[in-house]
Amino acid sequence: MLQYARNLLAAHVYRVLGFPRRNSARLYAGCHGLRIATLHDSATLLLPGFTRLLDWCEEHFEHGSADDAAALVRGAFVPGKRDKLLFTFDDGHDNNILAAQLLAERGWQAVFFIVPSYLNRSIDEYCEFHRTQGVEAVPFGQKNVDQPVHGLSDEQVRAMVAMGHVAAGHNYAHRDLGLLSDRAELEYEIGRALDDLSALTGQPCTHFAWGNGTPRHLSDAAIAYLYERGVTVYSSVRGMNVPGTTPTLLLRDSVGLPPLFPEVWTRLLLLGGVDHRYLEARENLARRGGRLPAGMRR
Repeated sequence: MLQYARNLLAAHVYRVLGFPRRNSARLYAGCHGLRIATLHDSATLLLPGFTRLLDWCEEHFEHGSADDAAALVRGAFVPGKRDKLLFTFDDGHDNNILAAQLLAERGWQAVFFIVPSYLNRSIDEYCEFHRTQGVEAVPFGQKNVDQPVHGLSDEQVRAMVAMGHVAAGHNYAHRDLGLLSDRAELEYEIGRALDDLSALTGQPCTHFAWGNGTPRHLSDAAIAYLYERGVTVYSSVRGMNVPGTTPTLLLRDSVGLPPLFPEVWTRLLLLGGVDHRYLEARENLARRGGRLPAGMRR
């Protein structure tokens, strides 16, 4: 409740001070780009809040896509008359199918970053699977023992792809890629995730988000391996992706939904109202992974 009140107050202060407009001018020279939103769990309890968020997003953004994200990295991104917005979901919880259906009904494409070893399993079963491989996996998503989480099924993933969404890779055992530099470890965490999803969907898996998403959770060896695999790579560092300006390791905004977070706070985040607070992390990514090539800007 205290954090809710803090976010509510900060949202009103930043909005009154005009930070969305100021950050657009200062950080992106007023250019339009691609904003990428990150969510995790999409339980039924949160869907009314997600529906209201979609209504608002329709008024403020153009629909973004995985192709837009890949085009940024190639220098071929075509800006819209407004900023574009792409929804992404991390981990692959089975209730993501609800969000996938809602988004598809409204014509939005989303990218689902899935831990393939979590598919068809509970968290306990996922951890036990990795123990049989000699790996100690990192559990995630289990906030309440009375509300156990479960991975998507293979059939649900295929259904999401059939809806027009993209199944993308996430760390195979959700271990910290900032601590891994050994080739075999990187192939287990990154390569196996990409290969398993490709086999499941029958399509190349060309998008990957590393677990935790901050610069310290990605080693230089992991960056090199990801570039070697030729995938579009997503962080969890806040900001809008603009040609020639922001990192090639794409920026994503982690957002929360009511009733846990104020709607006005979520909207402020998506409008870039707190982007100025993440300059150091963005510069770290740009220094280590390069900047997006300069393409069309509007």
